[in-house]
Amino acid sequence: MEVHYGDRMVTAADNLSDQKSHIYGLVLSSAGIEYELVRTGCGSQIRVKQSDVEKAVCSINAYLEENPDPAKNDKNAGFDYRGSYAGIWAALFLLVWHVAIVSGNDLNRFIPVFGASADKIINGELYRCVTAMLLHADALHLAGNMAAIAIFGSAVCSIAGWGVGLLMILFTGIAGNFINAVCYQTAHISIGSSTAVFGCIGLLCAHQVFKKMSVPGRRFSAVVPVAAGLALLGLMSSGSRVDITAHLFGFSAGLVFGSGWTLFVKRMPSAGYQCISLLSGILIIMLSWLRALWS
Repeated sequence: MEVHYGDRMVTAADNLSDQKSHIYGLVLSSAGIEYELVRTGCGSQIRVKQSDVEKAVCSINAYLEENPDPAKNDKNAGFDYRGSYAGIWAALFLLVWHVAIVSGNDLNRFIPVFGASADKIINGELYRCVTAMLLHADALHLAGNMAAIAIFGSAVCSIAGWGVGLLMILFTGIAGNFINAVCYQTAHISIGSSTAVFGCIGLLCAHQVFKKMSVPGRRFSAVVPVAAGLALLGLMSSGSRVDITAHLFGFSAGLVFGSGWTLFVKRMPSAGYQCISLLSGILIIMLSWLRALWS
């Protein structure tokens, strides 16, 4: 608070909106401090007696500490969203890969080599956690995952950026497939990028949880994003051929990565980091497929 001393009345708060001047006036009245409100070209001033100025400033500061500005808290919870279409590019990548590699061939030849086989992953063939995400059983399976990654993937990239966001999505899919393999330990095998799709949902849920928890009065609503994510998990995991545990572990990995991102990253990474992250993700995919072919 800037304080200007005059003969009798001094300024305790300056450049106030009508709403803030009204609130500060109530704060001073409740503290038993006489004040006058003066309109200026830059808003309003609250003036008090010179003998009361220290008490007035302390009362206003105490109110601000107990009632922080929700808009300010929202801004400090991570950073603003930036529109992104990176999820659409990721969906097109799935389509191009499927048409170029799988289409026209017998899928049964690909699954034993590239599928997420639990026992083989446990025995060291970790590349399967990556290669399995680019295999889809049929056009419907592919279309569903393309639509989901376009929507949820773009949302993640609007938070983390087009390179870092896609790399995190890839890592959630890898982590989900690996944990799923550890749990099964047997000849269980799965394909598809739906594990990464639920990683996207987990990332978004975690971001919203911490964003809401940072705003007083909205902390109870922080459970809503997780509840919504679990509802989507149940809705999108119905069917006899669906690997619900892989979906669940992808979602859980997304919660972990999203929590770390929101808590520790306070600004959007630069274009250089985005480019390095994107190239790293592409390199991981290519090396995984080359490793599978070499085997």
